[in-house]
Amino acid sequence: MLGNQPVVIDNGSGCIKAGFSGENSPQVQILSAVGHPKYRKVMESGEGLSELTKTGGGSGKIGTSSAGSKVAVVGSRLETSARGLLDIQYPISRGCVTDWDGMEHIWRHVFSEGLKCRSQEHPVLISEPPLNPMVHREKLAECLFEVFKV
Repeated sequence: MLGNQPVVIDNGSGCIKAGFSGENSPQVQILSAVGHPKYRKVMESGEGLSELTKTGGGSGKIGTSSAGSKVAVVGSRLETSARGLLDIQYPISRGCVTDWDGMEHIWRHVFSEGLKCRSQEHPVLISEPPLNPMVHREKLAECLFEVFKV
């Protein structure tokens, strides 16, 4: 990886692929889904939430967005047996982002766990659907510039 190598992100309704430009294939491919604990109070008192927070081998991520303090699980942790403990939401519908907090969680996971780089150090090329509304494009730019400091 070069010091200023661009990051390429393909936001899909089913999965998100990301990697560095010039590579033959994406380094990261995860579900474009975010899981929130269904029973937060019960999970905090038991072992459920602590089991979800273990991120062995970069397989999943739990965290909070800058917009709120809601706990979210992304990555392969959604595919495990803990899936029944989570309320799964899909932040992309028909190619357009409908939940910006959820997308922020996913992008944060892509940069920190998947690509293991800081978003501030790399330019970003990101896909968008044809005929994407200008409001969505502005929100995407705002999120990348203000939250991720791209």
